[in-house]
Amino acid sequence: MSEEKLIILSEDDAAASMKTQSVTGWFDRHGRFWGTDERMARYSGSTHNKCNGCGNAVEHRTCCEPCARAREVSNYEAMERQSWDGDAMLYSVATEQYFEDLDGVAEYCEVEGTSPKDLLLVICEPTFAKEIDGDEHFSDDLPEDGELPAELQDAFDVLNKAIRDCKTPLSWCPSKVALEIDAEGEIVCDIKPLPIGTLTCPRDKAVLLHFELMSGMRLIRRDEKGRNVLLAKCPQCSRHYSVQAKVQENG
Repeated sequence: MSEEKLIILSEDDAAASMKTQSVTGWFDRHGRFWGTDERMARYSGSTHNKCNGCGNAVEHRTCCEPCARAREVSNYEAMERQSWDGDAMLYSVATEQYFEDLDGVAEYCEVEGTSPKDLLLVICEPTFAKEIDGDEHFSDDLPEDGELPAELQDAFDVLNKAIRDCKTPLSWCPSKVALEIDAEGEIVCDIKPLPIGTLTCPRDKAVLLHFELMSGMRLIRRDEKGRNVLLAKCPQCSRHYSVQAKVQENG
């Protein structure tokens, strides 16, 4: 006859008992025992770390804010530079904000009293929808080596074609390429517009504003160096360059 299975309830005396034992190890200042883990005991019992940059005390971070900012700027300065094509979103490393056009950048700089150079702007990369593998999508429901019904596979084929043909990004993410800014602090653009007409900017009569119909209307300024600078993708929403002059038809 086999032995009976031992049953011990949590409230039984056999489950646990109070004992006094001598232990050796690291305790933090709160009395928590960390065994041989000196690093965690010291971390748990401390309030500050030494900054990796300047060595000053900082509350449980690897470096203080000035050193973190200096490292951020140093990493930004080492990035590749490119001019802006007028379509990609822009991301500010300094403020962790996204900008759709130069109008948004100008408005932010005016409100915050800063400059585009201080924003540490990088060019974003588009994230497009990825095709869907029907067999993988229904892998938990299909038998081993099973295949989708033909009508479902046909539907996935149609959907995947639509996904391949879609040129509209789902989102944007910061790249490792910094936005080129010239010595005067102006953002360098590489926009090749097909002007339909020109308008005079009421704020600066010497500057002509070119506009076009390409992925929606865009407002483009030809600066004194002959470069095309995108001001806004929706001119009617532009607060800095509201245009009131009539359109002058080409030719």
